[in-house]
Amino acid sequence: MAGIRSNGGFSPVRNLLNPKFDSYLLSALDQASLVSSHPLPAPIAAPQVTNSVYLPFHDVEYRIRHNHLSACLGGRLVYVSASYDVIAAHLDPATSQPTFATIIALPKPATLQPPLHSEYPAVHAISGNVLTVSDGAGLLHVVEAEAPHAASSGVLLGSFRLSTGDGGDMLPFRLHHVRLDKDMVHCIVSTTSRSTDPAPSSSKAIPPKTAYRLMSVSFKLPKHPHPGVQKITVDWALTSSSLPLLLLHDAPTKRYIVASAAPFSSAPAPPPSDLEEIEILPIPRPDENLNDVPIPAVKEDRPPPYSWTQTHDSVTIVFPLPSSTEKGSIRVLFATKNLTLLVSDRGGESAFPLPVYVRKPFWDGIHADTSYWTWEREGAPGSSVGLLTLHLDKQNEGTRWSHVFAATGTADAGDDDIEVPETVDPSELANIREQLEKWTSSLTLQDGEPGLGRGVPSLLDGEMDEEVDEQVGSRVVFTYVDEGGEAHCPAPLVPVDLLSIPLPHTVPSAVTKHTLDGLYFTTPSSSGEEASYDWTHAATYPALAFVLASKRDVKFTFHHGPDLALAFEGGTGKDLSIGGNVYMYKGAAGANKAGQAVLRVSGGDEGPLMGVQVTKLGGKEALVCLCERKLVIVRDVLGW
Repeated sequence: MAGIRSNGGFSPVRNLLNPKFDSYLLSALDQASLVSSHPLPAPIAAPQVTNSVYLPFHDVEYRIRHNHLSACLGGRLVYVSASYDVIAAHLDPATSQPTFATIIALPKPATLQPPLHSEYPAVHAISGNVLTVSDGAGLLHVVEAEAPHAASSGVLLGSFRLSTGDGGDMLPFRLHHVRLDKDMVHCIVSTTSRSTDPAPSSSKAIPPKTAYRLMSVSFKLPKHPHPGVQKITVDWALTSSSLPLLLLHDAPTKRYIVASAAPFSSAPAPPPSDLEEIEILPIPRPDENLNDVPIPAVKEDRPPPYSWTQTHDSVTIVFPLPSSTEKGSIRVLFATKNLTLLVSDRGGESAFPLPVYVRKPFWDGIHADTSYWTWEREGAPGSSVGLLTLHLDKQNEGTRWSHVFAATGTADAGDDDIEVPETVDPSELANIREQLEKWTSSLTLQDGEPGLGRGVPSLLDGEMDEEVDEQVGSRVVFTYVDEGGEAHCPAPLVPVDLLSIPLPHTVPSAVTKHTLDGLYFTTPSSSGEEASYDWTHAATYPALAFVLASKRDVKFTFHHGPDLALAFEGGTGKDLSIGGNVYMYKGAAGANKAGQAVLRVSGGDEGPLMGVQVTKLGGKEALVCLCERKLVIVRDVLGW
């Protein structure tokens, strides 16, 4: 298996970067000649969730990003209406005028009882004029459109259900991908499961735990109408704590590529044990007297040797030292991969052990030339403990460190490799310091109040109060799943910022953030029998991350290969005179300037944006935007 680099498989090619890029030049496009809108014959199916149903964040995020529009049936645009009719639109190449036809009226979905709720319907092409339609409530319909241009020309070939297995109850699911292999249809779907651990009567209710299952289900493609509802076959299932934000099928390597906030795996991680060491008692054997067995003593409540926290580009480590320590007694040497830290106690015997690290390997690399340390002799007036703070610049920005040092938590761990949990809250850091002050006060003759935690060090305090840059894109990791269900996430601790996903039915690819730019990557290629996870940097959208950071109501961000990036506003603002735009940025291809344009495609009379597709219109690429009340067509989107 090929190794994964520390950048998660997304290595920029220096020659393709464009540091001399100057700006995007605005092109004034004629809205009237390029954009036309047409009323829908029926509203879109978007089942609501009752107030009694709890929706986790990832469910809400997925519903916001759901694309209600599909392109199939020979270039026709298809959506499901609120009455569950499958409606197709054929666009006239000369006038862009759509002709709508109701292909088939599907059975109304079953009514689900809380906590279950209906997902949004989805339409995917199987082949030619054959579609698969999920109703969002647990049924998958196979429809053949014998004459897509004619009303009621659809034939229901079969219906399939996904059930819980307990009493045959239907299980609602999301439909992500469909492919045909000979006469077998393989669908990738996802479901949500929630569990609530029983809580003691004295405690508050514990919020439900949410897990997501990504499944491959299959059925034989029916050639003729089959009455009734058939049960679907589950081929494999994976679990994660998040939903896919991007799911691609890479035909050459016969695998799925899934981008999500957390990796998918074949089995959930075992729950952590809540047992303390004192609670783990020996099991008596015959004729054994447990009174003669020494019970492990309770560990001394000793503070950890250091505390630490991290951001996306730095790690901060705080060591407690006697306040009598002179700055000249501290020696710190930073190297790319290790730390040397020595402190000589010139003031006498220390109340607690002094740190000694000689070429101690870090968990990941740092920039030694920009890392530094500070010494604060007193955490507060009268304190007997000072703070030595190391400020490390991460070599791999965005990489989450599991530990400070490499050996911690491994078989190579020594006596000094103590598990020190990351401090993610300043108040937690204050508690650790206060605990340390109380502990040392019992070992010294000083009678100062525990005031170590009443304020963070001056430099760290500044870090805590500084305004963090807006997160651009979605932070994801990539899981690779072969068609048999074998999953591998080569870099679970090295996320990338996903800026854009490909328009449907275009080249499988991704645009990720690199400083201010967006880098266009194509999927990893196979290398003989060895699996590859290295994406190919093929082009750069200069300053794309920078310009996207200023957009606040973006619903979709797509790209059309290396030629065009598009950011679509949702059109949901209260002021109908603003918003609802699509911002378009052309690829620069090494030039110092590139074109940009803005067109209005949603909001106002059209209503909020619900879906986007690209299609051929008169031999040129056209955007089709499905809004709540109208279908909006943008002609020749690549020709300006």
